[in-house]
Amino acid sequence: MAGQQLSNAFDSSSAPSLKKYDVFLSFRGEDTRKNIISHLYDALSREKVETFIDNNELKKGDEISPTLIKAIEDSHVSILIFSENYASSKWCLNELKKILECKRYKEQIVIPVFFNIDPSHVRNQTGSYKEAFEKHKRELKDNYDRLKIWKAALTEAASLVGWDFQNYRTESDFIKDIVKDVLQKLNRKYQYETKGLVGFEKTYEQIESMLKIGSNEVIVLGIWGMGGIGKTTLAKALFAKLRSQFEGCCFLNVKDESNKYGLDVVYSKFFSTLLEEENLHPGASYIESPFSLRRIARKKLLSLTVFREKHPEFGYEDLSESVIVYCKGNPLALKLIESGIEVLLNKNGRDIVNQESKDPGKRSRLWKAEEICDILKKNKGTEVVECISFDSTEVGHLC
Repeated sequence: MAGQQLSNAFDSSSAPSLKKYDVFLSFRGEDTRKNIISHLYDALSREKVETFIDNNELKKGDEISPTLIKAIEDSHVSILIFSENYASSKWCLNELKKILECKRYKEQIVIPVFFNIDPSHVRNQTGSYKEAFEKHKRELKDNYDRLKIWKAALTEAASLVGWDFQNYRTESDFIKDIVKDVLQKLNRKYQYETKGLVGFEKTYEQIESMLKIGSNEVIVLGIWGMGGIGKTTLAKALFAKLRSQFEGCCFLNVKDESNKYGLDVVYSKFFSTLLEEENLHPGASYIESPFSLRRIARKKLLSLTVFREKHPEFGYEDLSESVIVYCKGNPLALKLIESGIEVLLNKNGRDIVNQESKDPGKRSRLWKAEEICDILKKNKGTEVVECISFDSTEVGHLC
């Protein structure tokens, strides 16, 4: 995985500090925790975006905790969820102040999101935001400088390009666009879908823990195993999740691309991406486990590919077990078995239909172009016919 080798280009004194989180969420819990925040957090998690969310609903005092300060500093992107009561929380306003400091001095990306609040109320401190500041003014008495800083922060944040819920019909579409924006800003050009990869997460977590994220060491990880078990898919998923933590990275399927285009093209692509020559560390760590799926995961995978269900259909349990043993849990082998089963089922199904009647017009299904044209021309169809499947070019030629 080329991204890991990037640390090769830096010595211990100049190595870049790696961020722990992709995204930090700043929000007023009572307004948003049970709706947009939970949904946005789930959507980001599905895309493997490492997101910090403060689950402490009973925040004590006005000052944000050192843990929160560190989380903000350790994030590439901060999303500000402005809502009706955001400004009533001194905690939220101090979070906002810190986030904008990181924007100025650490080049953090800041995305404002306006949820059930007019952006002008945030920008100009009107409406509920005006009421909140009147209360803060009474409580803080003569500390007008603090109020001034908070107001300036709200004005600055609300003037950034962001997302306004008022422009959307549904929350799901709203969140979808926010997540897409976040992924683009994180430079996530290549998103690899791991949905449906049964038994994948445990292996994913095992390998991720071996990469020593944040270390200045050169890590070369060899993923070893027979063909078809998901080595490349696993590498792609790790790359998609971790690439934002490096100043430069490159994903190359050397074998496939060198066979297609030659090594010169591969070299060119690699060096033009990284702008540095990188050599593989000779002491590669190998994982000799074949990563075969556990029995439960195997059965689920077979059921999903063949029956389109999580469990085998009634009466097929023993046959499913036999197929799993035969394939030894190899996903590629299960896919090939699936293709063969589909062909066999189609053949058997058509044999059964042909036995319904010698007269095609009295069969439940028709698929032969000649028979379909004959029935249509001579009006020989009956109420028994339930389905007609054909290649329109063949029927057009015959009819």
